[in-house]
Amino acid sequence: MNMPRKWLAPSLCAALLLGAITLSAQKSTPPPVVHLPGGLTAEVEQRLAQQGIQVLYAYGQDHYLLSDRPSSVPNSQKTVHLPQPRISSELIASAGDEQTRVAVDLVLTHPSATDHLGDVLAKAQFEPDAQQVDRGTTLRGTVALNRLPNLLAHPFVVDATPALNDEQPYNFECRIGHGLTPLNSGIPGAPALNGDGIVIGVGDGGSLSGHPDVGDRVVHSTSTYLTSWGNHPDMVTGIIGGAGNVDPRQRGAACEAEFVIDVSSGIVYRAPTYFADYGLTITNNSYGPSFSCVNRGRYYGAAASIDNQLFDTPELMHVYAVGNSGRYRCDSLELGYGTVPAGGQVGKNSLAVGNISFERDRYRSSTAGPTHDGRLKPEIVGVGKSVTSLDRTQGYSTGNGTSFSAPGVAAALGLLSQRYQQLHPGILPDGALLKTLACNTAEDLGNPGPDYIFGFGVINSTQALRAVEEQRYEINTLSQGATATKALSVTAGTEQLKVMLYWPDKAGPTTNDRRTLVNDFDLKLVTPTGDTLQPWILDPVQPQLDAVRGRDTLNNIEQVTLSAPPAGNYTVLIEATTLPLGQTDYYLTWTSEQPEVMLTCPYGGEVLDANANNYIAWTASSGQTGTWLVEQREVGGNWQTIEANVATEVRHLAWTPPTSNAAYEVRVTNNSTGLADMTNEAVEVLGSPQGVTAIEGCDGSLHLRWNAVTDATQYSVYAFDGNQMISEQVVVDTQYLSVGHAAGTELLYAVAAHSPSGKTGMRSIGVIDTASHNGSGCYDPLPVEWVGVQAVELAPDVRISWQVASERGSSHYLVQRGLPLGDTLGWETVIRVESQAGDAQDVREYQAYDRNAPEAAVIYYRVSQVDLDGASDLSEVVSVQRSTSQTRTPQALTLSQNPVGEVLRVHNRSDQAMIASLMDFSGRVLKTFELASGANAIQWPSRYTSGMYLLSVEGPNGPETLRLVK
Repeated sequence: MNMPRKWLAPSLCAALLLGAITLSAQKSTPPPVVHLPGGLTAEVEQRLAQQGIQVLYAYGQDHYLLSDRPSSVPNSQKTVHLPQPRISSELIASAGDEQTRVAVDLVLTHPSATDHLGDVLAKAQFEPDAQQVDRGTTLRGTVALNRLPNLLAHPFVVDATPALNDEQPYNFECRIGHGLTPLNSGIPGAPALNGDGIVIGVGDGGSLSGHPDVGDRVVHSTSTYLTSWGNHPDMVTGIIGGAGNVDPRQRGAACEAEFVIDVSSGIVYRAPTYFADYGLTITNNSYGPSFSCVNRGRYYGAAASIDNQLFDTPELMHVYAVGNSGRYRCDSLELGYGTVPAGGQVGKNSLAVGNISFERDRYRSSTAGPTHDGRLKPEIVGVGKSVTSLDRTQGYSTGNGTSFSAPGVAAALGLLSQRYQQLHPGILPDGALLKTLACNTAEDLGNPGPDYIFGFGVINSTQALRAVEEQRYEINTLSQGATATKALSVTAGTEQLKVMLYWPDKAGPTTNDRRTLVNDFDLKLVTPTGDTLQPWILDPVQPQLDAVRGRDTLNNIEQVTLSAPPAGNYTVLIEATTLPLGQTDYYLTWTSEQPEVMLTCPYGGEVLDANANNYIAWTASSGQTGTWLVEQREVGGNWQTIEANVATEVRHLAWTPPTSNAAYEVRVTNNSTGLADMTNEAVEVLGSPQGVTAIEGCDGSLHLRWNAVTDATQYSVYAFDGNQMISEQVVVDTQYLSVGHAAGTELLYAVAAHSPSGKTGMRSIGVIDTASHNGSGCYDPLPVEWVGVQAVELAPDVRISWQVASERGSSHYLVQRGLPLGDTLGWETVIRVESQAGDAQDVREYQAYDRNAPEAAVIYYRVSQVDLDGASDLSEVVSVQRSTSQTRTPQALTLSQNPVGEVLRVHNRSDQAMIASLMDFSGRVLKTFELASGANAIQWPSRYTSGMYLLSVEGPNGPETLRLVK
């Protein structure tokens, strides 16, 4: 049975909506409890099926709850007496006296058990919560402690566990650390996975803030928001699928996925309904109960109910943050071990995620297993330290914790699901399959093999994608006592063989006095020489020890690995050791790891931002144990070493390309094996536009301005359409006027530069503004307030200077030269100077130079100020008498260094101090400072990038201007 299941909407008729329970007295004949000697063998299961009888619950010791009394099952006996569950010490401790009501999860035999419990619940004065786990096997509510024994005496109530209601949040590098860059790449030969068509649930602090990075991709949301959770729900959602509309570097992995938003565990409780209504398949749960050593790692009713839900709805997968209680010590365990909170992360069928830094070290607070019954948690880790994502003010915040490692893993599962559906149209992958593939392809960290800190390792999305594309998995079904085999052929040179078996398990016992595993399979690997290898197991009593081989009787996930396996034919054995509920599905996956180095960032073809931090990152097979050589070269040039001996375990390096507007190739080589990989295409380096500003006009227009990017040929202006940033216009200027917006419309714009080769670079940080119509804060063009206009000869040029105030809404200035033409003046525009714009609180100064002024003549000048709406206002007219000689007088100002570096070194040859003005090449004054007599060293203003500038002073022989290059 290798065919995956088709996506069939679950039957809501079969789902018991426990939130609608009424406790009116009702009586019905309960189904029988039967003893079946020898258990539920394939023969017994077949006979029951022929009679239309379902197995509702397995009590253990071959006692079963059936939907009807069997008429023809050999040796079956009706059981009259079952041991009554005890009241746990945790529940007793939570009550002040026997009359005190306690919050409990009643653990039921099966979802429809409430059909037979109305009378007993009413007599016990049990008050159910409004919110219950859909398709779960628990009933949450409150009851007096002294009335619990009456409930526990009923055969359909198998336990009562504490209901832990104190849920709290567990607080660019993630994409790199999880190997997601190649999945997002759209270059030829690589998938362009972005989450399109995938619906991911976020159970967190409730409704989102409406951040532009999420836009209109929320298909359903609660209206509740828990203010105490702050930015948490927005940050989690942004890590999964933020679009990077405001800041493109903060894009999430699944940037086109859609979301269902609910309050904390509500997303899990209602997941089957959300699956049926919206197609939700994956949920992220970055919350859990507060930690207590009393409850640590215990398997309570909520976890059991969630396990049952995932067993019955195979398309779902719940990803949990494992918790941030790694600084605790409980009992005799080493510090940090055995600190898993008693929430959904304890479940057998959910996926718990631990926290590592970008450097792949365990973050000190990340929770470590084992669970109370010794199982492996977390199963996998992701980057959750110093993660930046959305806040509730349309900006970004940074946080640490498993809260922020789990959503990165959930997003990766979403991309794997997207690729699976591309390969199998109309078919959804089971959540269990995604979990199995992610765990088996994870890159091992910490102790060799699985361990209680890192699980199976850090998620490696690239390798998981390969397993999907190469169909290195098998889904099958076994009955108790049966055995299945899988033949694998291993070639010479293979570095590691990895085989994993996983099966979703039914809800287990919640008494926490024995293992929670119900169904038990055994995995074995037979080598070409006949040796049989068992899976890796851990010692829950000494959890810090390395894994050893042995039979696993605790976990429903098992892995066998073999390093440097001899070439030949191997056989995988899957044995159905104990299946008390009959035949059960299992998931098998394998990988034959070949020697490999894979450069994942830059992957190739990108345009990198010259104004931001960039990284070189790679993955490698387990046999690449040498140090790393990382190199770069301009296309057509020679390789240059960036770093020659990067440590063996390191997988990334910060990189600053030598120059912008260049095309580079990058290469990573293992120094021991010589294995290397390089970018698939050259990458370009180009600055993103800086200093983007927006001024709203009273007519609903918005005027954008930005600083020029060196060597940019043109610019794309992007506007937010409610979902994503789309290109609205391509311009060659450094400004753009957007018109026609309705009053009150919130606008988001950004700009990207084009390289000489025609590629589009990284977008700028977006600017958010609101369109106005004669409202406060918008500009209404007024005549410029001219403070003074002067024209001064500065042989061989003429300097025109002016000062203005109140220039909000000003676009630019045109310097016009006038020469006598009969009885009038003939005017022509000779210079354009961009306005500094903004709300001018102080006088602003401008200068321009007429370098083609006629000699020996009276020349007239005036300045025209042009508003954003095209209206203009003229200054007064000034004149200058040109001299007959255009020779320069000795200058007092010289540059000691040109081009200049981070320090502007200027020599003042006069015996007095002078005030200098630093200007851009259009004459705008950028900064003024005093030059003492003699040598001066001025720190270059960091906000001004490379380019051409002017330095002007009023020297002892008149005005002087020097040109300089930064």
